[in-house]
Amino acid sequence: MTKKQKEVYISYTKLGSYRKVADLKRESARETIGGISQKLNNASYFTIQRNHEMVSALLHAYCSMGE
Repeated sequence: MTKKQKEVYISYTKLGSYRKVADLKRESARETIGGISQKLNNASYFTIQRNHEMVSALLHAYCSMGE
């Protein structure tokens, strides 16, 4: 993951909106919504998020088995 991808990744995780990230980045460097989308895709953001959700669901199911 490049430095710019990581910055966008962290900002999007915190803010949850392309527009909010673009507005935040506009202060320091111009960033388009398309550029943000591309950086998140190249950083595998959505795959990582789905994996986090799956692991959480599996852990929840595993913990429920003991009840």
